[in-house]
Amino acid sequence: MATSSSAKLAGDAASDSMETGFSGKLTGMLALSVFVSVIGCSFQFGFQNGVLNTPQKLLQDEYRYGFQSSEQTNDTQPVLSEDQTNDTQPVLSEDQTVLLWSVTVSIWAAGGMLAGFTGGFFATKFGRKKTMLVNNVFLLVGAGLMVAAKYAQTPGLMIAGRIVLGISNGYSTVVAPLYLNEISPINLRGAIGTLHQLGVTSGILIAQVLGLKQVLGNLEMYPLLFGMPAVASLIQLLLLPFCPESPSWLYITKSKPQKSKEALISLRGDTNVDEQLSAYNLEVTEIKQQAKLSFASMFKLSHLRTPLLIAIVLQLSQQFSGIIAVLNYSTSIFISVGLEENESQYATLGTSGILVTMTIISVGFMDRIGRRPLHLGGLSGCLLSMILITIALFMQEKYDWAKYLSIVALVLFIVMFAIGPGSIPWFITAELFDQTARPYAISLATLVNWLANLISGLVFPYMQRGLGLYVFVPFIILLALFAIFTYFKVPETKNKSTEEIVAIFQSADQSKHSIHQKDETANSAYQMKDL
Repeated sequence: MATSSSAKLAGDAASDSMETGFSGKLTGMLALSVFVSVIGCSFQFGFQNGVLNTPQKLLQDEYRYGFQSSEQTNDTQPVLSEDQTNDTQPVLSEDQTVLLWSVTVSIWAAGGMLAGFTGGFFATKFGRKKTMLVNNVFLLVGAGLMVAAKYAQTPGLMIAGRIVLGISNGYSTVVAPLYLNEISPINLRGAIGTLHQLGVTSGILIAQVLGLKQVLGNLEMYPLLFGMPAVASLIQLLLLPFCPESPSWLYITKSKPQKSKEALISLRGDTNVDEQLSAYNLEVTEIKQQAKLSFASMFKLSHLRTPLLIAIVLQLSQQFSGIIAVLNYSTSIFISVGLEENESQYATLGTSGILVTMTIISVGFMDRIGRRPLHLGGLSGCLLSMILITIALFMQEKYDWAKYLSIVALVLFIVMFAIGPGSIPWFITAELFDQTARPYAISLATLVNWLANLISGLVFPYMQRGLGLYVFVPFIILLALFAIFTYFKVPETKNKSTEEIVAIFQSADQSKHSIHQKDETANSAYQMKDL
């Protein structure tokens, strides 16, 4: 492929790249800024991703039986649950219940797509901090609507709450990677970027634990479960005002070099920030020589189109890796080896725990090994896992060992997903672009991620019924394609400044242009010769 040589060259040169940015250490202010961003954005996204999973049956019964309280003893029968009678009269048919529940689950992704597409605009116009602060309004309103649904006894408020929360989480998935990338020193950029995914996986795990019947996933307590995100939201509202704004946004977008310098000194704990400021100034000079960008420019200009393609494919490699299929299938895999259904739920929690643990471990790898080899290795490991799970599905009726092979393959998949496609697509998008193109790229990539999330959630149940034992084969094919694309197209960004990364694609574009000009010259010469 045309850009394979540039990808390989970038990987070879990563270790001895000349850094034009500022390397630094993890200071108290940097740690606080990262924590506040992750707890108020990344964690919230993960929590809403997992909060409906564990109490799903309870909530479906609430829909079907009209939110009737178990404490009622009059003529109106209570909602059907394990400790209640079976003569409760439903107010919705089973098909109506399934339809409303499907809307409740999927409308969240629709809100996320809307916010993902517009998030870059707001982050650019108002800044990363203000966008995060105002975003908490959506989160608190959404959580309030979901809590109120129980007492108003209407699914409409639950659905309204989900779409508002989707909007909030969509903005979070745009602004958090932006902010984390722009406050990080080059030598810590990968590790800090991975903390976004750590916040996501931690949110999923905590939501699943709190959703257990013994905790908050019961008839009396589930409104409190839906109100829990308000705690993280209040933490961000209280602490974020003390954190600095993105230094690059202040310098490059708002033309406030002094404010940018103050933010850098606060984050780095060092007054010697001239090197980073010089890099910002160089970026401003280069941006002034470019035409004004728009969403259309991202597709028209080849030096932007190529990194955008990389960003989009990497987002697809995360959602279409089969992670949703594996997590949905995990309970049945654990049941197949003899666990009871309630025991298998705890085993499923264990897989989420492994995902969190491996994401923590991958933080240390990201700036040592690099993005490209970790993503390629992660995809390859996921591919192997899918093949093993498929073999186990075919063999488990004849051989007992196949059931245990499926568990080993499941764990291997979670491990490899965490170190590659789970973390890297979120932050590498921010690394591939300069200050002006970055918000557009992240908005488009986030839109694709949310759309792929929605498609995966809607399509997999049909795949499960229609493909049977072959259910993981489409993911095997996709993972192979994603791995090939990563090998030939994705450059290494470890320890590289924005200018160096952007130059990779500009030089590739210039090389193509030069070859095209030579071909035109040669054709003209032949035509003259013929004359």
